[in-house]
Amino acid sequence: MRKFTIAWYQANPDYVKEQNRIYASQKSKPSAHKARAKRLNRMPGWVDELELKEVIKSCPPNLEIDHDFPLKGKLISGLHTAGNIKFLTATENRRKYNKFVPRRSIIYRASISLF
Repeated sequence: MRKFTIAWYQANPDYVKEQNRIYASQKSKPSAHKARAKRLNRMPGWVDELELKEVIKSCPPNLEIDHDFPLKGKLISGLHTAGNIKFLTATENRRKYNKFVPRRSIIYRASISLF
């Protein structure tokens, strides 16, 4: 960060804390996720919206909502459903970004269903 920015953050800790609190309260609202999914045409009509809201609301405050299969991935794209949601720390979520990271359970299930 630039020296000016660091100095400003240090001079205004209450303002920064309040803005971070507001952002954190808004980022996990079910309506925000639903709006983005609809805009990307990734929320099918058969989705149980109540179940989806409950999954999103159950996200612990120190974690972020992420999709196993990203809504706009290069390799694969997923849907905004309860089964496609997981919770990650902010660091893990930024590292994963918009990529599909296969897990052993997914690979195992896929290999079983092929036979």
